[in-house]
Amino acid sequence: MANSDKCTTCATKRGKMVPGNCAECTGGTSQAMIKLCPTCANGRCVVCKEPLPGGSGDSGGGSSIELGSGPTGLFGC
Repeated sequence: MANSDKCTTCATKRGKMVPGNCAECTGGTSQAMIKLCPTCANGRCVVCKEPLPGGSGDSGGGSSIELGSGPTGLFGC
């Protein structure tokens, strides 16, 4: 499991290499500490289930910029 599937807090956690199950679909996971399979994670940390920054499960808080919109175009000229 890549650290990009984990939040910054959980990225440093190490679990035993004992198979586990996804909390949502009961599919298999590589470690018991992994609570979500990649399919069910959907932009959330696979360990604590919190939204990952920039993931589809992100609850927001940031701003989005739409490139190429407006009268000036992509580069402002």
